[in-house]
Amino acid sequence: MTSLRNCETVWYPEIRRFCPTTPIVLVGCQNDLRSLVKDENYIRLCEERWPMVRCDCTWYFRRRGTVRGLYYETVAVGRSIERCGKANIVAELRVREADLVMPDQARRVALLLNCPYYETSVLTMYGVADVCENAIRAALSHKKQSRFWMTNLKRIQRPLPQEPFRPPKPTLPAPVTIPSSYPQDLASLLENQRHTDLIFLVGHVGFCAHRFFLIATWPKMIPMLAPEFACHLSYQTGSRRVSDASIRSSFGDIASSSVFLDLAGPDTECLLPPSETCTPEPSPRRRPRERRRSCHSFSCLSQFLQPSHPNHCVQSAFQFVKQEKCEGLDAQGKPTSGLQTLVGIHSDVPPASFALVLQFVYTGEIKSTITDVKGLQEHVHLFDIPELTSYLNNLISGSEEARTRNDEISRRWRQRIASQLDDIYLRNDICARTDLCGRSGGPLLTDTTFELEGGALRHAHRAMLMSRCDVLKAMFQHTDFRESSAKLVTLPGVSDTAFSVLLYYLYTDSIPILAPSEAIPIVELANRFCLPRLVSLVELEVIQQLNHCSIIKAGYHAIVMLEPAQMYNAEQLVEWCFVYIISHYTDICRQYHKEIKLLHPETQRQLNTNRWPPVWYLKDYDHYELLVLEREREDKPLRKRKRSGCLCLKRQSSFR
Repeated sequence: MTSLRNCETVWYPEIRRFCPTTPIVLVGCQNDLRSLVKDENYIRLCEERWPMVRCDCTWYFRRRGTVRGLYYETVAVGRSIERCGKANIVAELRVREADLVMPDQARRVALLLNCPYYETSVLTMYGVADVCENAIRAALSHKKQSRFWMTNLKRIQRPLPQEPFRPPKPTLPAPVTIPSSYPQDLASLLENQRHTDLIFLVGHVGFCAHRFFLIATWPKMIPMLAPEFACHLSYQTGSRRVSDASIRSSFGDIASSSVFLDLAGPDTECLLPPSETCTPEPSPRRRPRERRRSCHSFSCLSQFLQPSHPNHCVQSAFQFVKQEKCEGLDAQGKPTSGLQTLVGIHSDVPPASFALVLQFVYTGEIKSTITDVKGLQEHVHLFDIPELTSYLNNLISGSEEARTRNDEISRRWRQRIASQLDDIYLRNDICARTDLCGRSGGPLLTDTTFELEGGALRHAHRAMLMSRCDVLKAMFQHTDFRESSAKLVTLPGVSDTAFSVLLYYLYTDSIPILAPSEAIPIVELANRFCLPRLVSLVELEVIQQLNHCSIIKAGYHAIVMLEPAQMYNAEQLVEWCFVYIISHYTDICRQYHKEIKLLHPETQRQLNTNRWPPVWYLKDYDHYELLVLEREREDKPLRKRKRSGCLCLKRQSSFR
């Protein structure tokens, strides 16, 4: 703005003093600053390389000479940094919106000086050719006035009006999801050993685990840990994901082994008999009622659990299954007694090898150092996990390609974990047909129940929730919260739809397909439980759907979600909605004028200030169109014929 005032008060009188007849063209440079002043990359450049950015530093050396001014300027900047800090100096040196010169202000000065006005930008190369061409036109037009007889100057035009520069349209930001912590959370589920209800006995060493998790991840454990549930699971997975043949191949070793399964009571026990027969026989000491119940459970699986090789009995790693009262850890990590399922492991399997097997079952990978891979391979075949066998073969190879294959195995294993957890515990149609109930009376092996808005109930497993969410971990772990000992947790104001999406994320690390209207309650709940990855997944899902909607429909959702998303810290969604509204401000404001008026006044001001195209461009373009129409009228005057009253006589046409 100071340089524009100097053009009127200083430079124009000087030019007219020494060159009174020379044509003048007023040129505005750095036209790109009008859009760069709001650009984050430009602001970051000023912060990182601020001494190299051209800024207005005259206030530092106003009283110094021009020769030594740069030196004193540097000294003053250095001293100011010591006093105020670099951030304050950069804020002072960066170009602000108040420092910009708008086209109407420059045209007003050009009108007073009686000269054309043009704008240029070296960064975008806008207007550079226009200035050169029209400066030549201005010079030749001035020469034409003094040398009117020269025929080669007759077709010279006056300086043409310049079409205004339209700022670039803001680009919609691409949402970025927060990296997943699902593998680490599954590892913590195994390491923390909270709310465990299963103990693997390997020699004199016991390994605590979770029945609900092993049922979903290790198909071989289903007939041992939940035989009543196996029929329903086989039916469901057979119709959707897993074929009957794959189920038979997965469970063939258990069905053909000499293990007799019974979960009827805590005092029942069945050991592996020394005979080599493949047909399970009940113990004669068992009561008739218990024997009928166990045989019924096992016969329910007989149509699915057939050995892969009927004539060959494969030895199993599991020796016995029984239930006893044992000590475990509660939510606070204190020892507590409760009913535990004991599973005996074959004596040939050392505890170190089984620990690695259990680590792979929970996480799909082995992070611990393996000293004897080949020795581990000899014990792995007893557990019938083909993925683990391939994983160990790749470890022996040690090549880069083998490591890539192991990463793919781990990824697919975790995908299967998420899929099975969804199928077994999150789909009501499966759990509703089972007779198994957890300690809270809910679906399979659940130990907590949430009461939601409208009286809806949702069941879950505390161990899974605590490993995936820090807020729920603190709520269930610390005695300061009454939810730590309550079986029924009340969540007022939380809808069943939003909480079901939350459970889906905690169990599977993904979200289902959502409608844009369902996003805000889920974002609110995710912000309440401090789950930033869930917020980012919802943002990604909603933005992808809105990108395929029409401008009017997407604009409505953007207006509705703008302020609630800002309230619940959905920053990516806020940025996308803001950029989308200002990019289509004219269409959206014309269609949803009342909805925009309902926004906060500060939000309305920011939308109007950052709208695209900006107001100054619209005014400048209207002025340009007016100049073009006037120029056309001057260059091509309207031809009007004046006719006399007599039809046979015609006057000579006159031109206006």
